[in-house]
Amino acid sequence: MIIINKEKKAYVFDLETDVMVFITDSILKAQWDVRDERFFILQKRPDKGNQGVETYFYSTENGARRLDSYKFALNEQELIAVSVPYIYYFHKVDDNYEIHEELIKDFQGLDVMDEITIQAIMNFNYFLCIGTKSV
Repeated sequence: MIIINKEKKAYVFDLETDVMVFITDSILKAQWDVRDERFFILQKRPDKGNQGVETYFYSTENGARRLDSYKFALNEQELIAVSVPYIYYFHKVDDNYEIHEELIKDFQGLDVMDEITIQAIMNFNYFLCIGTKSV
């Protein structure tokens, strides 16, 4: 579970250890991936006009490890969800909102997007994040 307090600091509440783990500050939204329980995404507060998100892995053994960051291509975007291999955003156009999906960088250019491939890429990224050389 991710908790964002009134100071906009994000914490993960680890259900296995009953411990709150600080991740980062200046957070607006957080979403866990619907497929991979280790993977989550945080929308950061705008900084100098830049808006974006950061992706993380979390495990009890290794804590929170940042994988990547993305700047929004369009202004006034808002994180909706993450479902690997996609990140979903709202984008305001005039008085309406459109939903956009963006392919996570590690999946761009792949011809095959089956569950086995998705899981293999996520496992590779997880072990890369925690510094394990053997996958």
